[in-house]
Amino acid sequence: MHHIRIALFCLTICLLAACTEQDQRYLATRAAQGMQTAEAIAKTTAVAASKTALASGAEAVQTQVAAAKLTVEAKIAKPTDDGPFTVDSDLTRLATVSGAQLDAAIKAIRSDSPLVGLGQSFVDIGKKHGINAFYIAAHAAWESSWGTSQLARDKNNLFGYGAYDSCPYECAWTFKTKEECLDTVMLLVKTDYLTEDGKYYHGATLRGMNVAYATDQNWQNGIASIMNSLASKAR
Repeated sequence: MHHIRIALFCLTICLLAACTEQDQRYLATRAAQGMQTAEAIAKTTAVAASKTALASGAEAVQTQVAAAKLTVEAKIAKPTDDGPFTVDSDLTRLATVSGAQLDAAIKAIRSDSPLVGLGQSFVDIGKKHGINAFYIAAHAAWESSWGTSQLARDKNNLFGYGAYDSCPYECAWTFKTKEECLDTVMLLVKTDYLTEDGKYYHGATLRGMNVAYATDQNWQNGIASIMNSLASKAR
């Protein structure tokens, strides 16, 4: 810009001082070249500024999107529950316990329990069906006498599923493995007892389940007690 101002100044002086035509053409050419250079610089600067603005804008958008994702994930994340438990605790709230911790808790309560070693299965099935792992383990412990019942030994049936007071053994379901039992029964429990449109739904709690699941009204209290025992040993 400095050279342009000098060229224009010299051209003005030249015109006033009656410079030769050749000198006037030279100065006019230099002034025009200077103007072209200035325009080019201005365009380059504008493009660079635009790119910088776009980059900053894109970065800002990415930051906003990331923040929005975190907000959405926080809203849809299921709440957890590691106790203390009551008969009114929401059984669809997942536990944060690990399989190893759950195995250790079972062993601490009943060292000879065949349920020891199923800790990870309790956790995995809980996550799969959206059910608290402490409840699954406690329910299995209550129904199978910590895995020692005849149904548990002969049929891998940890929940007495299919058994009735009038047909306690023959009518009970048989499973290939205890893991298959956990998966099958917990799917039915989630669908029929813990889901609002389930045919036996009276609330996703032990109290709600006890209405149609068990004739023994102490069922809910027994399982809640075991849930708390497991939770205290798993910490």
